[in-house]
Amino acid sequence: MYTKENILNALRMVSHPEKGSDIVTLGMVGEINVTAEGITLVLVPEKSNDPFLSSIKSSCVRAVKEH
Repeated sequence: MYTKENILNALRMVSHPEKGSDIVTLGMVGEINVTAEGITLVLVPEKSNDPFLSSIKSSCVRAVKEH
């Protein structure tokens, strides 16, 4: 079973390629919801046109699945 804390721990493994720090420390993780249907996560990028956002999203999915 996933918990918000487990998910946050997994997301601490996801680094922003340009900033060199994890997305939790950078404050990029907004709302996390865990339901029977699945997990929803809101990312809050510093810039809406962040060129790394797509790869960060993929890394988030992978990190949560592997954690």
